Amino acid sequence: MEEAQSSVLARNLLEVFNERDEAKRFQVIQELYTTHAIFFEADGSFTGAEAINKRVTEVLKTIPIEAIFRPSSSMSKNHNVARLPWTLITKHGPVMASGMDVALLEGDRIAALYLFIDAQ
Repeated sequence: MEEAQSSVLARNLLEVFNERDEAKRFQVIQELYTTHAIFFEADGSFTGAEAINKRVTEVLKTIPIEAIFRPSSSMSKNHNVARLPWTLITKHGPVMASGMDVALLEGDRIAALYLFIDAQ
């Protein structure tokens, strides 16, 4: 199960937060998240696949289309809590942002995702 848990955060970063097609992203969210999963940001929270998908759409509208999220280090976990550091980069530019996803896992699915963005 450890491999499944490590891949869920990488898949979330690459297939949810990098996916601009809402329908494709929604399918992946339904696969990776529990039914009542919550996505927490500093200023709000979003419960359920539809709300999470809508929030990711809003986030992606604020960044250049050529920008991508990528892991900046390996995932690490402690029992049912996992974390994955990430960067937001453009193909030919510097790092635009960095942060970390921290997830509460139920089995191999995300029950809660906490977003931390590093100070610029």
